[in-house]
Amino acid sequence: MCVKINKHFLMYTLMTIPFLPIGGFLEAMHIKGLVSLMKFFAAVFILYQYLFSHKHKFNMLDTVFFAYEAFLMLNTFMHGISLFETLKSGYIFSNMIIFMLYEIGFDNSKQFIRSQFTVFLLIILMNLATELAFPGGLYASSSPKVWLLGYYNTHSTLYVMAILMACLYAEMYRKQAGAVLTIAAIYAAALLVKSGGTLAFLSVTAVLLVFYRRTRLAVNYYMWWIVLIVFFMGIIVLHSSEIGRRVYAVSEYAFSKGGSLLGRMQAWVYSFAAFLRNPVFGYGFVHTEQYGWAMHAHNLVLEILHQGGLVQLMLFALMIFTAGHRLRRIKNVRLYCAISTAFAGWIIISLVEPFMTPFLMALFVVAFRAGAIEKVMQNNTQ
Repeated sequence: MCVKINKHFLMYTLMTIPFLPIGGFLEAMHIKGLVSLMKFFAAVFILYQYLFSHKHKFNMLDTVFFAYEAFLMLNTFMHGISLFETLKSGYIFSNMIIFMLYEIGFDNSKQFIRSQFTVFLLIILMNLATELAFPGGLYASSSPKVWLLGYYNTHSTLYVMAILMACLYAEMYRKQAGAVLTIAAIYAAALLVKSGGTLAFLSVTAVLLVFYRRTRLAVNYYMWWIVLIVFFMGIIVLHSSEIGRRVYAVSEYAFSKGGSLLGRMQAWVYSFAAFLRNPVFGYGFVHTEQYGWAMHAHNLVLEILHQGGLVQLMLFALMIFTAGHRLRRIKNVRLYCAISTAFAGWIIISLVEPFMTPFLMALFVVAFRAGAIEKVMQNNTQ
């Protein structure tokens, strides 16, 4: 892969690197402080570009996203956590900075997509190398096992956007090799660490990308969010009905105590019960109680309800519709399929994990700015 470097490519690359999910590796190498400093300067630069760039105009998605994050921050503060600790814990700060980076980045779509594809491919290959070299984990003393991208369950928080950027790069530059290499490296990494969630979303992604012309419904953006809602309704049944209690009892018999599926089912039941105690506003970002063996809800909808109740769920739904309204306007079927498939990957993971990390939340920006990407692709073909 030949990488031509210009100032925009270099700027986007340098702004992305400090926010990659490799905190455990940095801490082990005793350079986390240096990267935190890089993150601070990158954040200042991105904020300046976002606020004062002549190209970027504040839009509806920006309004909804910042309302969502501001409510989460305020709600956490109201539950006794300081604003500094709120920003420091979790992804609120990084979510906002990466969101702004993607907003200004798509003002120059071609170079931005190239920079993201390059950064993601390199970090994925480096992570794969650590898995091959250290099958027992990168740090012998750590439990559970972790590698460059951390614990294996969290690798998918980067993989979804990486696959999307690889597909966009392939479409924009007419180079398929990079996309194939990215997907192959992710698949190999998932097999090495036995990541069932990653393998599941990769399998669905592959099917959708290969057969999208025959199954338009399968790549419908809204259809996958409906899947998440239906799954959540199943959790309500599990919590509330006799059928649910019987399913729970069967699962407890079928799986050893502490098993992955049983543990998640326990987390869903406890989390839904907690939601019922404070359904409107939730409890803020920080979890103060344990859900069985879990420290979070192990489901995206339940996690949103824990953090901000029905208010935050409504803001999240508004983000879904704001991005989806723009996405459905584009005419490029392959582009629509690639973006919708990325959301499908996120949603499949979200059935059993609560991830709302920076490069997942930035998918909303890609969907909202799909029209700008489509124009650049049209200019490339002329």
